[in-house]
Amino acid sequence: MKYLLGIMLSFMIATTALATPLLVCDPYPYEPDGAMPDKFGVTLKADPPRIPEDQTFYFNYALHTDGAAIVANLVNFPVGENTLDVWAENVWDVSPKVSFVFTKELPGISSGMALVNVDGVVFLTTDPQDSITHYRVIVNGTEYVVEAEEDGSLRASLDGIEDGIHSVEIYAINLWGESNLAPFGFTKSVPSAPKNLLLSL
Repeated sequence: MKYLLGIMLSFMIATTALATPLLVCDPYPYEPDGAMPDKFGVTLKADPPRIPEDQTFYFNYALHTDGAAIVANLVNFPVGENTLDVWAENVWDVSPKVSFVFTKELPGISSGMALVNVDGVVFLTTDPQDSITHYRVIVNGTEYVVEAEEDGSLRASLDGIEDGIHSVEIYAINLWGESNLAPFGFTKSVPSAPKNLLLSL
């Protein structure tokens, strides 16, 4: 049987965005004489100096309406390129192994933070970053989750923010997790109108 493997991204967004990278495959159909797996095996191939020897993990199958399939959480696998051998097994035998390769990249700390006025609305912005999906932004202790722009940058509206000093914490989020804190601060103060206008030579 041919296995179609891939990474599925599952988001739970409330006050934070939590990404869970899962290795999944096509479900094995429920059939009277079908070869349903009892469990799945995954071997992470050695890549010194990250891991000196192969490491093998076992995962129970997950039930779907169409059958049973592997659902393996990859969040704790090492940073960098990972090569896996994946197989199914039951009480009778072990399937052939199939290879799957993925790259784990943690998000970097946001840089280039700035306030930009666009058509009268002030936005908090950052430089673009590859593979960023969301930002967790904390303004004066209140937390927001903002979708990243197409280029992976942040553009968060500050419309309606009160005058005064404000502290901001920015965390970039991708498939694998959250970056370290990028601090930012600013003061909102609207200039007063000019006084004593006159003509001068």
